[in-house]
Amino acid sequence: MTGVISSKTIKRLSISYNYADYVEFCSIYALDTPNVVDLYYSCYARPWYSHCNLDSLAKATLDLHMLEGEGVIDADVTELINGIHNVKTLHLTSSSVEVISVCCKGGLPVFENLVDLVFLGNIGQGWKVLLPLLLENSPNLKTLVLSALDHWTYRYCFVGIRITPKNQVKMLSIMQYEGSAKELKQISHFLLKMECLEVLKVYAAAAINDSKKIQLTEDLLKLPRASSKLKIQVM
Repeated sequence: MTGVISSKTIKRLSISYNYADYVEFCSIYALDTPNVVDLYYSCYARPWYSHCNLDSLAKATLDLHMLEGEGVIDADVTELINGIHNVKTLHLTSSSVEVISVCCKGGLPVFENLVDLVFLGNIGQGWKVLLPLLLENSPNLKTLVLSALDHWTYRYCFVGIRITPKNQVKMLSIMQYEGSAKELKQISHFLLKMECLEVLKVYAAAAINDSKKIQLTEDLLKLPRASSKLKIQVM
């Protein structure tokens, strides 16, 4: 499937394109699908997108990948990201975060309707740039899900990351939690900056036994928080 997709009737659309050598000439560069409510889009970032009409979009999963060499410099996903600005639930893979942080050259739009934001997979350097921008540009965001936090903290750290005081996040979920000191600092930072937070759900990594889970719970409950309504659950 290549070029332009145009349909007034399609409700769910899944696009997967894996041929990096031909992405400039053959991949999808226009989506005129105003009634699509559920989009899965997996592709290498293009040098340009001509048109993206996704006005009815409720849920989107982006799995964008970076071309090597000159393709990194040329890629620009601004039009694609602008096209999904009405989305209510957005899932981003690790590679998508890297691509958007580098290749959304026109800046992020305001995601006025975005309620649920999910980051999938191991976290890389791009999250340090993209996460605060998404929080700032998503005034109605209520749920934030982060995955494999410990994989990110060996080299990078959320501590000190800019989080707008106007954020409305009520539920924060941390997946694959291993209970390291660095992870605990990351979570502590969020709890101090998210004044509207009501629920913190921490999902322990598969290797964590029940005894260790009790200790993790005790450590989390000791953390200071900005919200007096906060409840902490370790799953």
